[in-house]
Amino acid sequence: MSPRPGLGRQLVDATLERFGRLDYLVNNASSFFPTPVGRIDEASWADLIGSNLKAPLWLAQAAAPHLQQANGAIVGIVDIHIDRPMPDHAVYSAAKAGHGDGDDHHGACLNCGTSLIGAHCHRCGQSGHVHRASGLVE
Repeated sequence: MSPRPGLGRQLVDATLERFGRLDYLVNNASSFFPTPVGRIDEASWADLIGSNLKAPLWLAQAAAPHLQQANGAIVGIVDIHIDRPMPDHAVYSAAKAGHGDGDDHHGACLNCGTSLIGAHCHRCGQSGHVHRASGLVE
């Protein structure tokens, strides 16, 4: 299903109301089903792009200022299919590739945008500001 407009902001606001801060966002939700080329429909497109690409983007955007304040991190869960697309899963593979940003499976600093391999930005000196990662950040 495609995420509802404003849902990312609502989730972040609810988290802040309940806990008073936001330290991490883990984008792990996903839809997964085949979409053979020639049989892809709008509903399948909206579901797969919505859960695998659109929702993580809107959640990251809503969470970013709070994570910067808390020196927190965003972890985006992707899988091997961004590099090795599966037959008959064109939309899922495209959505995951967009979420994982292709070759860069490490991360980007929320403060200055520099690519990260770990959790410390050598450009601006910030730690823990990971935008996307293929695994947990040490």
